[in-house]
Amino acid sequence: MIHGLLDGTASHPQLRITFDPNSPERVVMQVPGRVKSGPNWITFPRDFTIVRMLDYAAKAVNLEVSWNYGVLPWLAEESVRYRETVEVTKKTDTIGDPRLHPYQRVGVEFLRVGERVLLADAPGLGKTVQALMALAYEKPKRTLIISTGAKWNWRREAAKWDFEPIEVADGERHMRYKLLRSHPPRVAINYHMLLTYPEILQTKWDIIIADEVHHLKNHQTNWTKKSYTLKSEQFWGLTGTPLMNNVDEIWSPLHLLDPHRFTSYWRFLDQYAILEENYAYGGKEVKGPKNVYWLNQLLAQYMLRRTKSEVLEQLPPMIPKTIDVELSDEHLALYRKVKKNLLAEIKEFGLLPSDNAATLAIRLRQAVSCPQVLGLPIKSAKTKVAVDLLEELIANGQKTIVFGYFRATCEDLRDLATAKNWPVYFTTGEVERRHRDPTIEAFKAHEGPAVLVGTIGALGEAWDIPQANNVIFMEKSWVPSDNEQAWQRAHRASTEHQIMVYSLVARKTTDVHQENVLAQKEGNITEVLFWHEMMRSLLEEG
Repeated sequence: MIHGLLDGTASHPQLRITFDPNSPERVVMQVPGRVKSGPNWITFPRDFTIVRMLDYAAKAVNLEVSWNYGVLPWLAEESVRYRETVEVTKKTDTIGDPRLHPYQRVGVEFLRVGERVLLADAPGLGKTVQALMALAYEKPKRTLIISTGAKWNWRREAAKWDFEPIEVADGERHMRYKLLRSHPPRVAINYHMLLTYPEILQTKWDIIIADEVHHLKNHQTNWTKKSYTLKSEQFWGLTGTPLMNNVDEIWSPLHLLDPHRFTSYWRFLDQYAILEENYAYGGKEVKGPKNVYWLNQLLAQYMLRRTKSEVLEQLPPMIPKTIDVELSDEHLALYRKVKKNLLAEIKEFGLLPSDNAATLAIRLRQAVSCPQVLGLPIKSAKTKVAVDLLEELIANGQKTIVFGYFRATCEDLRDLATAKNWPVYFTTGEVERRHRDPTIEAFKAHEGPAVLVGTIGALGEAWDIPQANNVIFMEKSWVPSDNEQAWQRAHRASTEHQIMVYSLVARKTTDVHQENVLAQKEGNITEVLFWHEMMRSLLEEG
């Protein structure tokens, strides 16, 4: 029989498994995530999912794991917690505020029961109001809300739903310090403040809400490391894209929720990621997920995700449409000249580091969309096509959001739209976040047709803009989920009309390659892989 007992220390408890290596009991050696091992023993972190994996492996050879009395109390407690949390995720409705959708009432219960969990509903399903309603029920004394550009939106939503007011840490440094030292019961900050305001890290909060928690996906960034030192009884992470590129990005949010369980990034990857040696850049590279069944079982304890098609059957559709753009002969000749020079660089210097590959690919994209940035004496046909399309949409009395990847593209379109005396609202990453909010609110409140122009980075998340009828992509991000987040600004739970999403793609250019790469990768893509796929595609074409 396979034996399991409690091992390790009080701060780092482990499971020690002993078995006969010369019998079917050796099946336990197939379970990933080990800490150490010997000829007839293995130690694992004290992890409920690992216990279930060990039990499953043993049953596959008609055996069972005999857990000793030191493990059983913890195992019983974890089993109850698992059942309680997972049972909530199976509900379609529950008791709660009648103003909410049924799925939102379930989300409120999930946050309250789970205490340290991820609410990962698709963009537009109202994660903010679910968290605010859960706060209203919990009545915490001290609440911290961390956001990107949406901290003012939290205050506005709280007022809209008649919840307790939320203070926003904004303005000059001394004003933020004064607010924090006044110990407000509910305060919203941005992620950058984690780096410079020690009061935030020193405070023991009752509840912390990390809005757009995927901004903490990289465990090596400074603000993510600071976030690991936050102290709270409950921690609610909100995100519409829990896995933006690859499975390794979920480890950091999970570590925030349960730091005693998710102690090792590399052990997590050993359990749930396919790793390959990257001989070009050194180290290991995540190629995709593994043990997907067990990963889903693990996430079921911590994450609730619903999509619009699952919970809003009557939501008007989003209709994508690609518009092919023909560059002029002169523009196409200039583009090919830039491409020829770039390919010569690649062939001369061989395999490129990822940052160089990205730089070359970006220059090609600029040659298509905003050639003036490279000193080319020509305007892009994409801008003219966008203006022609906007003219038709405005004539039909519709509102449109236009996304660009490059600021220069957005500025060109803004200037042309302004020259036509259209109501134009504009924002990019250079505009301070506190000044973006009034711009977006003015667009939403505008009576009649209007145009909102901005970069994906500035407008692509945290805003609710259901008043828009259309979305136009002048260019796209290399991350599929960035593009999805962007058009989802208009396709919200409160949207009452269909949304047209137009993608302008210049034929015979890198635009086509980018669309192909994004479609092939379907979201499971790293930045390095993206740029090198682009370069490989261009090289093959020559």
